[in-house]
Amino acid sequence: MRAQDEFEAWSRWKVTDPSRSRIALCSMALFAFITFLVLGWRSELSEKVFGSGSVSFVGKRPSSTLNSANYDWDTLSAFKPVRQDIEGKSTRDLCKAFPQHLLHEIQPVLKTGHGVLETRLRPQLQSVSACLDTLIIISDVDEEFEGRQLIDIIAELPQGFRDNNKLLKAYGYFLQKALADNGTLGTVDPANAGVQGWKLDKFKFLPQVSRAWQLQPEKRWYFFYEADTYVVWDNIFRLLSNFNPDVPLYFGSPSPGHDSWMANGGPDYILSREAVRRLVRDDFGADGAFLGSKLSERWENHVTRNCCGDSVLGWALHEDAKTLLDGLFPMFNPHPLNGIPFSDAYWCQPILSELSRF
Repeated sequence: MRAQDEFEAWSRWKVTDPSRSRIALCSMALFAFITFLVLGWRSELSEKVFGSGSVSFVGKRPSSTLNSANYDWDTLSAFKPVRQDIEGKSTRDLCKAFPQHLLHEIQPVLKTGHGVLETRLRPQLQSVSACLDTLIIISDVDEEFEGRQLIDIIAELPQGFRDNNKLLKAYGYFLQKALADNGTLGTVDPANAGVQGWKLDKFKFLPQVSRAWQLQPEKRWYFFYEADTYVVWDNIFRLLSNFNPDVPLYFGSPSPGHDSWMANGGPDYILSREAVRRLVRDDFGADGAFLGSKLSERWENHVTRNCCGDSVLGWALHEDAKTLLDGLFPMFNPHPLNGIPFSDAYWCQPILSELSRF
């Protein structure tokens, strides 16, 4: 349970006897102490991000203190026009307003799986991601879909780890690959054949970072999201224009991970150029040749033991990149679009992304 959820639960708790009252007071005291520690940590993090001048922070400084949640930023939309009549317009017509030039600085990376091509990926490519000409799509099968190439990122794991991993076999990865190789994948429902696509997902988080840098190195920002994520691109572009990508930064919706806070993979997360540089530092030889995802190799035991790939990524950022999560909640929102709670924590905040549940 997140700290925000705990606080809301405590605020609704009606104490009916002295023992519960003492428990409530102790719980509130503990919550206050944790909040104090977190605010102190965020103050240090803010100093790292914003710096003492214009080294790290590109836009205006926060309106009050460095760890304030309110920022006095004046930003302009890069969409021209900002609003337009959509009646009778094709996707191609509507995409003319999309600021393609910003994709020279921001690399979108979409993670999906073969089992959700129709239910999630197709709607995503026809809406949120329709205008992304530079989109990298990570999956668990090499195939083409809607005119775009999907990359089997699991195939790029270190061979010894991949071929001998009992979980990959149990979750049906090799079965699915065999069906793809013999041309019968389209005639079989992978789920009925025993392919557990959601469980394969955790193996994709680390190698997709290596692959993104290999295909598109030195982008200012790397934006990782999923096929059921709704993204407000205008707000993403405005947010990132205020930060320095050559500082190790990690933005997302905070969730407790392995000994550190991680960004929930569902609503998406963003890594700065410097954060990715540190993660993939051993992936390339002196001549620049790609040596494979050494990042995945370093953390292969954690991937096997941990339930979630986003948790391993958060810990790898903590250890390898010395980068802590800057949790921009609720702007990165883990709740589905039709399930946002009605509370002060969620309103009057710019939305960056949501789970859409296509």
